[in-house]
Amino acid sequence: MRTIHCLFIGLLLVGNFGGASATVLRGPLDVNDVSYLWPPVYKKDASEAQKLIGLSPVIPRGLFEEITAFAQGQELQGQKLASPVRLPPESVQIDNWKIVSMRIDPCAPGLRFHQGNLNHCIQEVRLVAQPIFFNGIWEYYDFAFHIIFEVSRGTPRDSALFAQLLEGLVELKEQNRREGQAFDTNGVPLKIHPGFRREGFRLGLQSLLMTGLKSYQLKKITFIGADSHNGPWVFFQGLVSNGHYQLESDVNLQGKSHGHIIPELPGRGGQIEPVPTNQAWPFAEDNFLGPSIRDLFVVGQLNPQQPARLPDHSESKVLKLEDLVQAFSNPRITDRTNTDCFSCHASMSRELMLKLPMRGPFSYTTANNHVSLGEVAVNESITNFRTFGWFGPTPIISKRVIFESAEVVDLLEKQF
Repeated sequence: MRTIHCLFIGLLLVGNFGGASATVLRGPLDVNDVSYLWPPVYKKDASEAQKLIGLSPVIPRGLFEEITAFAQGQELQGQKLASPVRLPPESVQIDNWKIVSMRIDPCAPGLRFHQGNLNHCIQEVRLVAQPIFFNGIWEYYDFAFHIIFEVSRGTPRDSALFAQLLEGLVELKEQNRREGQAFDTNGVPLKIHPGFRREGFRLGLQSLLMTGLKSYQLKKITFIGADSHNGPWVFFQGLVSNGHYQLESDVNLQGKSHGHIIPELPGRGGQIEPVPTNQAWPFAEDNFLGPSIRDLFVVGQLNPQQPARLPDHSESKVLKLEDLVQAFSNPRITDRTNTDCFSCHASMSRELMLKLPMRGPFSYTTANNHVSLGEVAVNESITNFRTFGWFGPTPIISKRVIFESAEVVDLLEKQF
């Protein structure tokens, strides 16, 4: 099984929650105010995990069992995974799954998709859950649920429920600032949230979430993960309907709801199946077809100056291979409607493995000059496809998450 062990002696970074104030931003926001990463568990006993939010209050047990059964190869709605994973016994127990990160989004699936029309925005809360288990040492399994709650629809500032959520988060931010600079999030790159040093912050955030989630619609859950470093890294997605899991097809995966990556191995290239057919890219001369990260899973020497290939087998007139990592990290070019999940999740490891340029013509930039775009917890493993969570006891934050967080900050400051 792909487990990553930790036997560290350390302190869990933890951080008083009061009533929310009026829906007015009392100063600038920054990336840690919209994206929250919990600290991994370090202590040598099982009690520390009890401070984390468990998965069982978040999704129904029956839904969890449907998802984990499908992940292991059982048939669901007439479909089966071509490459099921082997879930260890601890990972099929819902009580061993914990929330490790959270993001808020005032305009899903992306500003690019809505072309500036905020009336069609979807306000979402996205949670990431991963399994951890204490067996004398902490075992971190490389599986995750991405859990999407729909708060409301329409222009963000017109949503009472979203405003209530934002009020609570702003109040927690202000309480942290009053406690001292060590807990402040302004000018701080995205990392384990500084507020978790305060027990009051941890309890306040948990109370805010557990109260709010009851008012939101549990909309969608995706599964991602691998049971070994050699793969396959499996992905599937589904909607929640009447308490059950309904597999959802993806136009960017040839209409399938699932697929897998086999990472690059010594002596042979990697593999992505089904072959992604990314749609509706903003380059008209390329027939609106976008490339995939599959172009960077190669055998032998790769020339990053060569054109990227498109789903119709032609060559891009715009994008070079070295441009792909920047394009897949840029929320103004790609989002979940025009890009397969593999391309976003694998781009950071491809950049690392192939030593691609970190900047290029398709790199993300923001006009909001107070937003922190620095990197703190970056990937250091070519078989790590996490974007915002834990890889073993190591916090991982991809550029994609940093840049999406910056876009959220900019929109919130304009709306509120």
